Amino acid sequence: PSASNIIVYNKTLMEAKGVSMPDAEALLADPDAKPLPDYDNSERLLVELNTILSGTVDYTLSFGSTYLLEDGGSIICRPISLEYTCGSYTAARAVMDALHGSDYVNLISDVTLDLDAEHGTRVNLTITYFELQSTGSAS
Repeated sequence: PSASNIIVYNKTLMEAKGVSMPDAEALLADPDAKPLPDYDNSERLLVELNTILSGTVDYTLSFGSTYLLEDGGSIICRPISLEYTCGSYTAARAVMDALHGSDYVNLISDVTLDLDAEHGTRVNLTITYFELQSTGSAS
């Protein structure tokens, strides 16, 4: 996993446990972290998602509302609920690996698998992409 994914994931876990962690923006400024694209990166995301999901039997995307990672911060979260079906677990895992390996910093969560030998493997997950706010606000 990328440093940015680990940072955001660990920050969320620590906050849930009531433990403070240094500012996410400072951690994401790490020179080894993937750069965050400027808000609104949805058009490029759709192209990438279409490419990654083109080998699936079917898929459905549902875009949630964007929101700031931290009040007063400049990192915008773009959650997407994704459901897809592949012919096998191996193919479904390859899609998830491709999503994780995206050029765009993301966090995959809420993963469920339905392993149905007759109909293939159905995956439900949430993937949250991170973008930098320039001017204006998340909508």
